[in-house]
Amino acid sequence: MELYKASRYLVDAGGKRLRPAVLILAAEAVGSDLKSVLPAAVAVELVHNFTLIHDDIMDKDDIRRGRPAVHMIWGEAGAILAGDTLYSKAFEILSKVENEPVRILKCMDVLSKTCTEICEGQWLDMDFETRDKVTESEYIEMVEKRPQSFTQPQPGSEPFLEELLTRPHTLSSSMGALSGLAFRCMMTFWTWSLHRKCSEK
Repeated sequence: MELYKASRYLVDAGGKRLRPAVLILAAEAVGSDLKSVLPAAVAVELVHNFTLIHDDIMDKDDIRRGRPAVHMIWGEAGAILAGDTLYSKAFEILSKVENEPVRILKCMDVLSKTCTEICEGQWLDMDFETRDKVTESEYIEMVEKRPQSFTQPQPGSEPFLEELLTRPHTLSSSMGALSGLAFRCMMTFWTWSLHRKCSEK
């Protein structure tokens, strides 16, 4: 079915795979079984790609990872469905993991809440574009809720990291949060600089 071709398109295009890598490294650091972490790593990467597909539509970006964006090939409606399919598949993968049900539910709960926060961040980003002034605290809140939040090994990773100690988790989560914040600030500055150069021409 063409739907699945569209869904796999961005995933097959590559990318840094930073988010699943962080999760796997966190598991390795506390001596967890890596096989039990792989489904969570795949789920996080699929959800991340889902956010990118929708983000490209909203921002009207034509290129992603050096290739035409999904909506440039399959149209906006097709791209929305492709993204929704990745989102659904992520939770399907988590639901079939062999682990204690309570742990699976905890992981799915945190992942779904993270997705909601990403939508909130995206909405704030849209709102800021219509305003003349945005405070520093508002900007930080928006950044912390954007897709970069997936660089954090969320507490929901614990079902797959087994008994992840509080201190290692806190340290890795803080590292992920700060790196995501730094990346978003860099991208904002780069975009602002690009627009300024274009307006000066």
